[in-house]
This record gives sequence, structure tokens and C-alpha cells, in this order.
Amino acid sequence: MIRLTRLDGRQFIVNAELIEMFESTPETVITLTIDRKRMIVKESVDEVLQRVMEYKRIVFSDWPIKKQVRVPDADNSFHWIEADGVLPVDEADPEVLQQHPHLES
Repeated sequence: MIRLTRLDGRQFIVNAELIEMFESTPETVITLTIDRKRMIVKESVDEVLQRVMEYKRIVFSDWPIKKQVRVPDADNSFHWIEADGVLPVDEADPEVLQQHPHLES
């Protein structure tokens, strides 16, 4: 949810997930996805964008991050593995691992 201001100065809260688009006409007009309802707000398009992005950052900040990383093994070959933000290096050759200090936990 994000807080916005009507042209008459009254504040309201809108579900950022329901915003289909916002545009400058030159006032900022927000169109909702569910009923194509349109609202005119005091905030600029850039301010609305910042609030929506901050909302998304907060909502999705706790999601686990999956990423593919390369880990050297005893044969000096690199294999792609999936990691949850922590790189498992217990199978890596210690000598090879020294050449890649960024892989150490």
C-alpha cells in the first residue's frame, strides 16, 4: 500500500499491486487494473514511481534469493550449483579455494 494525496489535499492509501499505470497529463493520473478507475494525485509521476518501488522492495525483500554459482572441485573443474545466498564450499579443493578467496564462507 502507498499513501498519495488528492488534489484537494486529502490523503488516501492505494494498493500498489492494483496500479496498472500512471501518467502525467500534466497532472499525475493513476489507472487501476480492476475497474480501470482513474485517480488524479498531487504527487509527480517520479514520486509515485519511487513509492511503488519502495513498496515492492519491502514486500519482496524477504524472498529467498536463488542464484547459480560456480564452485571449483578437486579436479579443478567448475560446476554450476544453485545456492541460497550461501556458497557451499565444503566439496571444493582447499588449494583451489585459496585461489578464489571470495568463495570462502
